[in-house]
Amino acid sequence: MDATSVYWAFCGADNGGVMKVPLTGGSSVTLSSGQGCPFAVAVDATSVYWTEHAGGSVMTVPLGGGTPVALASGRNQPWGITVDAVAVYWTGM
Repeated sequence: MDATSVYWAFCGADNGGVMKVPLTGGSSVTLSSGQGCPFAVAVDATSVYWTEHAGGSVMTVPLGGGTPVALASGRNQPWGITVDAVAVYWTGM
């Protein structure tokens, strides 16, 4: 969650994604689709980050959506994620 929206991930066999909805309600917005199994989500002032558990990746996309970018790949089942002003941190199995 940030000052304006709530963010979440949903898992599906190659059709998972990352979404957001305004805190005030309204329509949800797809930030990224076609993901395998996004798990945990973190947000900073410009981007959304998530772990892709099944694919072993840590991904990011701008808050407004767009093409997702892998920050890390080939990881052993990344789970939790957080972000601060200088780095992205995640846990794995």
